[in-house]
Amino acid sequence: MSDTPNKRWKIWLSAAIVLISLIALAVWAVLSRKAELATAPGFTASPVAVHTVAAETGTLSLGLDYLAEAEATHTAEISTKVIETVQEVAVDEGDRVAAGGLLVRLDTSEIDARLNGVAADIRKASAEREAEQANQEALTYSVDHWTREVSRLRQLRNQRAVSQADLDAARNQLNQIEGQLEVSRQQLKALRAGLDALRARQEQLKSQRANYVLNAPFAGTVTARTIDPGDESAPGKMLIRLESLQTMRLVFGVPEEDRPSVEAGRTVDFFLSGTSHQATVNRINPALDAAGLARAEVDLAEGMALPPGAEIPVTVALPSLKAVLIPAGALAGGGEEPTVYVVIDGKAQARSVSVRRRDNKGQVAVSGVQSGEQVIVSPYLGWTRLSDGVSVTEIGQ
Repeated sequence: MSDTPNKRWKIWLSAAIVLISLIALAVWAVLSRKAELATAPGFTASPVAVHTVAAETGTLSLGLDYLAEAEATHTAEISTKVIETVQEVAVDEGDRVAAGGLLVRLDTSEIDARLNGVAADIRKASAEREAEQANQEALTYSVDHWTREVSRLRQLRNQRAVSQADLDAARNQLNQIEGQLEVSRQQLKALRAGLDALRARQEQLKSQRANYVLNAPFAGTVTARTIDPGDESAPGKMLIRLESLQTMRLVFGVPEEDRPSVEAGRTVDFFLSGTSHQATVNRINPALDAAGLARAEVDLAEGMALPPGAEIPVTVALPSLKAVLIPAGALAGGGEEPTVYVVIDGKAQARSVSVRRRDNKGQVAVSGVQSGEQVIVSPYLGWTRLSDGVSVTEIGQ
């Protein structure tokens, strides 16, 4: 029984020796591997291939592009002031009309009847006035006669050649005729006032009748017709739109952020039928429309024919800017201060730059880069391979 504990102790001792040996072997293997890795050559990434171009000082020709619409300088929307049936429409869309040419005629039968009635009243009132004028002249003559007769009888009465009754009778006759003359004067005054009122009414109707015949206020082209014979006109309802296509203009909306740059007097470049033209911004409406745009107008030379509504791309020329120029493709990232990578000693150096202006040819004026520095335009496999300090190899542009 005493040999059993000794045997167990020997087994545990053997197991401990084996375990310690295995641990020592593992530690030695790890240390040996670390030593091998320490002495092995390290990994070096290949330089990124990039296209470069030299930044250079130059003059940037600036312009703002818009889409303008052609419209006639002189436009009239013809309407009437009365409600009446349309009798005649003398023009159709596309017709050219001389100044004063007939456009629309309304039914004048009713107003002509009223005019005829007033004319008859005027003739009657004129006859009554003439009769009363003649009556007044006769009464005036009678007053003069009886005035002289009373004076004569008064002298005879003083001489006792006639009776007092004869003198009183003459005075009564004079007073009666003077009364009749005063009534005649008032009657004639009323007849004249009535006649004046009738003539004023006649002129008013004549003026109204002018609204029944609509003529062209200027020579132009009919661009819209909204009425036919038999239709009813109404005040303010457009019947005909007339435009003078001899004098045209271009109009376009200017965003609020462009207003400091786009002002009256700026040169505008555009093409018509493949030919380059220049004009001037003549006026800008300071009020903004519902879209937040200010209306800019460019008057064209007389005779420059354009169909109303035609859309014409225009460029408003701005003052040139002298600055360091780089291609737009050299800008990495966005925002107000994008990044430009400059190659220095074979490495990409990130620069934050401020974009001052862009043109429509892909050139950008920036600050933050010096003239002559090589800027990366498009790295091989994209901008994600670039970062500050990365080695690059230039392959030109």
